[in-house]
Amino acid sequence: MQNTTCHITPGSVEHRQRITGSKIAAIIGISPYKTTVELWHQMRGEAEADEVTDAMMRGTIQEDGILAWFFQVLRPDIEQVSGETTIARPDLPWAAANPDAVATEDGETVFIEAKSIARAKNADGIHTEADEWGEPGTDEIPLYYYVQVLWQMHMTHGPQGENVTRTYVVKHGPWVDQYDVYPIDYNQNMAHTIERKTKAFYDSLTLPECPYPIDNRVGIHKFFANLHPDIEPDLEWEVSPDDALDYLTAKAERTDAQAREDGAKARILKAMGTARVATCNGHTIGYRRTTKKGVSLYPPQKLPTITQITAK
Repeated sequence: MQNTTCHITPGSVEHRQRITGSKIAAIIGISPYKTTVELWHQMRGEAEADEVTDAMMRGTIQEDGILAWFFQVLRPDIEQVSGETTIARPDLPWAAANPDAVATEDGETVFIEAKSIARAKNADGIHTEADEWGEPGTDEIPLYYYVQVLWQMHMTHGPQGENVTRTYVVKHGPWVDQYDVYPIDYNQNMAHTIERKTKAFYDSLTLPECPYPIDNRVGIHKFFANLHPDIEPDLEWEVSPDDALDYLTAKAERTDAQAREDGAKARILKAMGTARVATCNGHTIGYRRTTKKGVSLYPPQKLPTITQITAK
């Protein structure tokens, strides 16, 4: 297809320096995996690239199988033209895209994007990634995936581009034999809004200081701990009163929250007696299980919400 360049390997210097589809969600602040400020430091080469997780490895390994199932079983009427393809635009030299596969449908170029999901819990400890997907056949996919495939199509809408207007997102999982297809159509207005935001982000990479705030997110402190691994034993730094108060207040509230949780668990355990399962309004709250030190209360795999418990 037109506007195709050589393959840009994820994790390479060239990939780090370009705005690609996988970075869009973080740039506009909707990624559940990375904040804007983290990406900013990584693209400047000041922080290491992300370590490959089990979920990332699972997706890479299963990608070929998902695509084969789509072309051979789900949509044999769609002809595959190529596998993963790197697309660039001459008017956006700082950007690129890597759809998993390129195909033709009724003479028109379409993209195919393969996604592998499991039933592992999200950061809230309640919902799973599977809960974020709507009915197959709709465009109800997680927003952070939606902007990725929208960006991939947008990269073909430059000078002499293919003007791709349809991407099929193929989701495998959470069950082993579950394959669902979601057609995503190009949205010009949204794509241009994303382009403006990403260009502003790209231009900010030359600034002396990061203009993006550090969001409150579990574990984000580890990223900044690794940003400056060396320690000067005689150096002191005066932090702002706001940051100091936030830190001390959070530490105190964490202790209070742990105390409230432990107290609630104690009252539930006392009330349960020898019962194995604790329920409330028809929902499972926890299970008594034997441990090396006695009996403990464990939460179910999917905790009920506060609304479910308080609803009449």
